[in-house]
Amino acid sequence: IWLGFYMARSITIPIQQLAEGTRRIAEGNLNFKLEVDAKDEIGYLVDSFNRMTEELNDNQTKIQSANKNLKATNIKLERRRQYIATILEHIGAGVLSINKAGNITTFNKAAEKILNTKAVEVLGSNYKDAFDPGHQDQIRNIIRDMASQKKELAEKQIELRVNETPLILLTNIQVLRDTEKKYLGLVIVFEDLTTMVKTQKIAAWKEVAQGIAHEIKNPLTPILLNTERLRKKYHEDKESFG
Repeated sequence: IWLGFYMARSITIPIQQLAEGTRRIAEGNLNFKLEVDAKDEIGYLVDSFNRMTEELNDNQTKIQSANKNLKATNIKLERRRQYIATILEHIGAGVLSINKAGNITTFNKAAEKILNTKAVEVLGSNYKDAFDPGHQDQIRNIIRDMASQKKELAEKQIELRVNETPLILLTNIQVLRDTEKKYLGLVIVFEDLTTMVKTQKIAAWKEVAQGIAHEIKNPLTPILLNTERLRKKYHEDKESFG
């Protein structure tokens, strides 16, 4: 009977400790370790349990470190996104980005002002549905030229009519690719040159007018001088004037 009790205790006590260790681990205490001195199968089971808890503890430490790094990276990315968004909202050039599905993903305030279109009306929608076909054709022509010439950046001056108002836009189109060179879409930057071009035209016409006036004025000077001489001669000798 004593031998039976001894053998039972040598089995039940480690099993009870294993059960207690399992409960502790389930509660999140991964530093728990069993202290059982045994050489038989029970000892092997206890060693396996301790190695498992050590591996779980190491993995949890690695996961916590990875989560911490991920949070720090996300914070940096969010700050960078906000910084870029602030820049886009305050620059004078219109910025429009289109993903590879043709949907508009960026439309800043300058683009709203130049094209007289609200961002909420076009963001997320396909560019074919958002813009007038006449506007699309000119952009498509530039993109086709880029594709035929195997270029990923193009700049061209185009003319549009927005609500019957003629606009002259300097347009830059850039192909977007990821680090693996996969196509992501396009970013289109356009600047309103209408006022500047009008000013240049006015200045050019002024220069032309000044040139014409100068050309007209040059022959008038000797004519005026001869007229003055004739007048003077007439007053000096009216009888012989003729």
